[in-house]
Amino acid sequence: MVENKYCGRYIAASHEVGYSILRLVEEIDLSDCTPSHDQAIRIRKFFEEGKLTTEAIQAIMSEEKPNQREKIVLRGDRVRSLIPKTVPLNQTEEYVCKALEHYNRFLRSRTERDSR
Repeated sequence: MVENKYCGRYIAASHEVGYSILRLVEEIDLSDCTPSHDQAIRIRKFFEEGKLTTEAIQAIMSEEKPNQREKIVLRGDRVRSLIPKTVPLNQTEEYVCKALEHYNRFLRSRTERDSR
């Protein structure tokens, strides 16, 4: 018997349940990570539907999590002083990206011109 920590009741854990949980723990150990909240919900859904396989666990655990994405943080006061006041705050990211693309093209053309 295993206590279900969500409802406080005891449930009978079959060998299949134990094996699925063991596979999940091994997969987490191998990838040296823990599932995000969303991943845990999907793993549980697969488990409840009887579709939890090693492949499903690997696919879910290999996904990039939001907190693993690279973030670039710019101080608002510094950036905002370089952006025209006519650009709304919600369009600042788009404006900065276009400015960086333009600057990158400028640098490439200057490098090509200097190498001639």
